[in-house]
Amino acid sequence: PQFYEPVEPVDFEGLLMTHLNSLDVELAQELGDFTEDDLDVVFTPKECRTLQPSLPEEGVELDPHVRDCVQTYIREWLIVNQKNQGSSEICSFKKTGSRKDFHKTLQKQTFESETLEGSEPSAQTGPRQLNVLCDVSGKGPLTACNFDLRSLQPDQRLENLLQHVSVEDFEKQNEEARRTNRQAELFALYPSVDEEDAVEIRPVPECPKEHLGNRILVKLLTLKFEIEIEPLFASIALYDVKERKKISENFHCDLNSDQFKGFLRAHTPSVAPSSQARSAVFSVTYPSSDIYLVVKIEKVLQQGEIGDCAEPYMVIKESDGGKSKEKIEKLKLQAESFCQRLGKYRMPFAWAPISLTSFFNVSTLEREVTDVESMVGLLRLEISPAPETINCCLTPEMLPVRPFPENRTRPHKEILEFPIREVYVPHTVYRPYLLVLLLLFSRNLLYVYPQRLNFANKLASARNITIKIQFMCGEDASNAMPVIFGKSNGPEFLQEVYTAVTYHNKSPDFYEEVKIKLPAKLTVHHHLLFTFYHISCQQKQGASVESLLGYSWLPILLNERLQTGSYCLPVALEKLPLNYSMHSAEKVPLQNPPIKWAEGHKGVFNIEVQAVSSVHTQDNHLEKFFTLCHCLESQVTFPIRVLDQKISETALEHELKLSIICLNSSRLEPLVLFLHLVLDKLFQLSVQPMVIAGQTANFSQFAFESVVAIANSLHNSKDLGKDQHGRNCLLASYVHYVFRLPELQRDLPKSGGPVALPDPRYHTYGRTSAAAVSSKLLQARVMSSSNPDLAGTHSAADEEVNNIMSSKIPDRNCNRMSYYCSGNNDVPSSTAAPRPASKKHFHEELALQMVVSTGMVRETVFKYAWFFFELLVRFLHVYIYAH
Repeated sequence: PQFYEPVEPVDFEGLLMTHLNSLDVELAQELGDFTEDDLDVVFTPKECRTLQPSLPEEGVELDPHVRDCVQTYIREWLIVNQKNQGSSEICSFKKTGSRKDFHKTLQKQTFESETLEGSEPSAQTGPRQLNVLCDVSGKGPLTACNFDLRSLQPDQRLENLLQHVSVEDFEKQNEEARRTNRQAELFALYPSVDEEDAVEIRPVPECPKEHLGNRILVKLLTLKFEIEIEPLFASIALYDVKERKKISENFHCDLNSDQFKGFLRAHTPSVAPSSQARSAVFSVTYPSSDIYLVVKIEKVLQQGEIGDCAEPYMVIKESDGGKSKEKIEKLKLQAESFCQRLGKYRMPFAWAPISLTSFFNVSTLEREVTDVESMVGLLRLEISPAPETINCCLTPEMLPVRPFPENRTRPHKEILEFPIREVYVPHTVYRPYLLVLLLLFSRNLLYVYPQRLNFANKLASARNITIKIQFMCGEDASNAMPVIFGKSNGPEFLQEVYTAVTYHNKSPDFYEEVKIKLPAKLTVHHHLLFTFYHISCQQKQGASVESLLGYSWLPILLNERLQTGSYCLPVALEKLPLNYSMHSAEKVPLQNPPIKWAEGHKGVFNIEVQAVSSVHTQDNHLEKFFTLCHCLESQVTFPIRVLDQKISETALEHELKLSIICLNSSRLEPLVLFLHLVLDKLFQLSVQPMVIAGQTANFSQFAFESVVAIANSLHNSKDLGKDQHGRNCLLASYVHYVFRLPELQRDLPKSGGPVALPDPRYHTYGRTSAAAVSSKLLQARVMSSSNPDLAGTHSAADEEVNNIMSSKIPDRNCNRMSYYCSGNNDVPSSTAAPRPASKKHFHEELALQMVVSTGMVRETVFKYAWFFFELLVRFLHVYIYAH
């Protein structure tokens, strides 16, 4: 029979709602607040691989977007530690080690029951027998049939049994007695919980960091042919032959002897230590058996076809002696003469592929631990797995990596990877724009592929063609900027660079790679200038080596956006007019006098431009969103140009709401790269009122629903990883390390520092307890349509969203967001209009927004409730700690 009535658990939320207004203030504070000593909010500096962080040049006024990116990359991680989190017995057992023999150390204890052995309680007919489960004394059960009462030892005498004791003292004695001989690890006998099944054990997400793939170290040891008559220059890069893509930038190495380096001393004004590297660290994110290390060898330009220049290496052997030695010395003198006159020009000489199939174990995606030595045209190099720590190493931006001893003169160089597929890792460091001019295969950074030049119909002098490439900040010759990365055994940065020459070819193909570090602030005056020359290999009295053939150029910015893509540029045959850089070469307006063009202004110079940058998004949706946000934050003159569209001040609110809605239509890779900045901006728009044309504009609902849609896209992507609890790793990392109050540097003081005054823009006066926030959340549930179990009416679709979408031509890229304004049955519309954030505490506004304004996306919010719950908890933790 049942000896008691079951008691229903208390509906805590219902009780709190019923007595919310009548609760004592101190009791409400105790129910709603966290303990003061539980939270610890700490700033953790970001791990910096280099001796100094990569930052824009000092003294330059940055664009708002560049400034925001830099601030995002350099600010510290904000981590909330809960002192009692992870202190459960299960966690402590795992820390203290094995509990296999723990039961042997426990003291035996006696427990009695009144059940009859071998029968059910309902079938008992006689007196109940006490069964001893465990005996402390070890003398056997007290209820055994043959126990001798006289032989039992008396129990310990109870002193002061009948003495009167006050209630307070009695409780104190009981508390002390309970603590005596208490087992510290009472639950250690319980089998340990599998980490994958333990919901309460949340793994700490991996800290966001710069992506590094499978790294290999390549050392170039020697470059020698059968005969040595002139300086040779080697460069290596990785190619994926199956994908037909170049997957790394070039590494240049000068292995010449001091004698041959002396041939070029007149063309080498200085030698930077960074240019003397002979070993490179390559990164491969997607290893395969189709990856080859391609070696290219160049020589100084001389008269003759490539075959003619290579013939002595194939027919003469130094070991023959006699006439062979005389021929070699004659060739050396001839090479020295060419080096003195044409030393800054190169010509292609040889190339060779080296398969890395034996290096990568493709089946397990692991690297072989054995070193590899290859012999190509007598080029000896060594390939090995790169160690975790490499002394004296430089990044692709020439920044020294820790540890970097000062006494070493020949560094290693990290070579930037161009992955064959997307790499979904958010930007965490500032990477200066790197402009790379590539003349054959390649992708990444900002590339300019001068691919082909067609001067077949030009004058007979148009051969032996080279292109001088300069990065200009103006149109004067003195405006050439020293931002081009040097090659080997020379200056670190150059003002100009020349492509290799194909002898007597009027329509040459190019393979050069030129890498340029762009300044942090770009203007309409920055452009690439291409100058075409005919190089005279024969020495003529009084004749110049270079004969001008023409010019072409490419503006870096078009409508305030970095230019990328393929271009076929015309070539001007005469000096360029004033203000030429303000226009594209293909669409330059009529001049007076008119410009003389090759082939009647037809395109004859093919190039391709690509970019890898932690500042430029290379995505229209992200570009428009960031630009419009910065228009709200700074004083601008209207109308403004966004991409190819002019926007007036009256249309700004409309366009920003549209851009927020379309954020989820961005390509996944740029969205992930700029994820931290995008989410920060959206949360700022959720809690901060914006003023447009003197009127307050509220973007809270749009911004929050965009966060929901982005979380949905990231969580559903098959390309992004999840932890054992199904949490998207990128979102979990954002919550744990990045998410903070908007403008947190004003609101939250660092540990040990003075308390900062709250930002008045958020209307936060004094400390607001978590109890107040909890009461707002509970009240909000009555209005919310996000909980299907609560009563509530659903209104029609948001009229403003419908107006925005109906005013635009449907964009196929916005299909994933169309359910926001479709008003269909399975996605109910929001019941609450956006509330003016100016009358709310900003922490309450975000909390309420997460609960109230989710009618359109309630299924998505519930599906990823962990993300929004952890966001809200972290938000409350940081705010309570800050105030």
